[in-house]
Amino acid sequence: MELRFQVNNAAISGSNTDWKALGRPSPTYDDIVGENAKKLKDVVKQSYEEAEACPRTNYHGVKLVTTQELVPLLELSDSTRIVNLSSILGQLKLIASDGAKELSRVEDLTEEKVDAVVKGYLEDVKEDSIDSKGWPTIYSSYIVSKAALNAYTRVMAKMYPKIYINAVSPGYVKTDLNNHDGVLTVEEGAKGPVRMALMPDGGPSGLSYDQIEVVGEKPKFKQSYKMAEACLRTNYYGVKLVTRELIALLELSDSPRIINISSTMGQLQLIPNKRAKEELSDVERLTEEKVDTVVKEFLEDLKEGLVNNAGVINGVIDEGEVGYDDTAGEMAKFIRSYKKAEACLRTNYYGVKQVTQELIPLLELSDTPRIVNVSSTMGQLQLIPSKRVKKELGDVEGLTEEKVDAVVKEFLQEVKEGLVESKGWPSSYTAYIVSKAALNAYT
Repeated sequence: MELRFQVNNAAISGSNTDWKALGRPSPTYDDIVGENAKKLKDVVKQSYEEAEACPRTNYHGVKLVTTQELVPLLELSDSTRIVNLSSILGQLKLIASDGAKELSRVEDLTEEKVDAVVKGYLEDVKEDSIDSKGWPTIYSSYIVSKAALNAYTRVMAKMYPKIYINAVSPGYVKTDLNNHDGVLTVEEGAKGPVRMALMPDGGPSGLSYDQIEVVGEKPKFKQSYKMAEACLRTNYYGVKLVTRELIALLELSDSPRIINISSTMGQLQLIPNKRAKEELSDVERLTEEKVDTVVKEFLEDLKEGLVNNAGVINGVIDEGEVGYDDTAGEMAKFIRSYKKAEACLRTNYYGVKQVTQELIPLLELSDTPRIVNVSSTMGQLQLIPSKRVKKELGDVEGLTEEKVDAVVKEFLQEVKEGLVESKGWPSSYTAYIVSKAALNAYT
């Protein structure tokens, strides 16, 4: 008997929440990790027994079932996956305690070190010193157990290199843990875990995902007013303009539909500005004019320097600030850069090729098969300065798979040699742009 997939989904909150005293369906993200946490200590209570049971289930339970019981069966298969269901609350930035610092030292991480962090946390719970030691105020056991699970996922990936092992947060799903006040159905929450379980060989291992996005160190971004204005002009005003133009045609249909592609990053809980939150969340009184006013006010505040630019997504990444050790030499920085570029192409281009080749025989059995490759406007050839690459990938009639592969291979080689800009490749978001340009050409 062999086993190909294992999804670990056992989890308890480790706390006792008085939902009635809370006064709302469930705590918000700000309640759990913000200033409100201290005010909720009498509402969200945690005994030592509950605190101890949480990592025993969420962390030690996964270890016991996976490592000791099922890995021997998983290793009998040539292509296996382990998916650990985690949570965005398991991010290390939510834990101020020095006792958890060991979990951030990825290269030196071991199972014993993760165990020691969990043990140290439980000792502090027993001594009633979690606040003074910097552990989270409420739901601390849950947060620590998920941080430990994320760390152990990395350890396992090193222990079993032939198995693809990743942790994924399914999102804010309606479950008993949040009093069924989540925003996603169980089926919607399954999207990330299923994708991890079915990803092709050659994919990533040892990473943590929020649904389908990698969770990592928060990069520092620079954002100009011009960039922000262009972002709003496209993502918001552009949608409005196109919709107005097409409404007349849509109204000719008996059952018209409009679908606006948004993002989980559009959740109001991610905007600290209370007035904007209140305005945009007042669904009953919301109008187009009010939304326009919020957008206009944001742009004015940005122009006047009243917006904290750190972490705003529509910006230019300062690559020297993203995940690098500032004390390392140039070679260390370049090696990390090459690894990221290679991983990007492996997923965005080679991954698509591999999956497509596997499924073509099934698609050909249908009379009307379709393949849709999800690309990006950043894959346009005009964003690649190199005239030679533009000519090669833009020669539609003479294009072949081998020629696209050759361009990608050459790009990676020049990344390795530190020749990105001198050879005419984009100076930022380089690998992503090249991967999407290659995908367009392969399409």
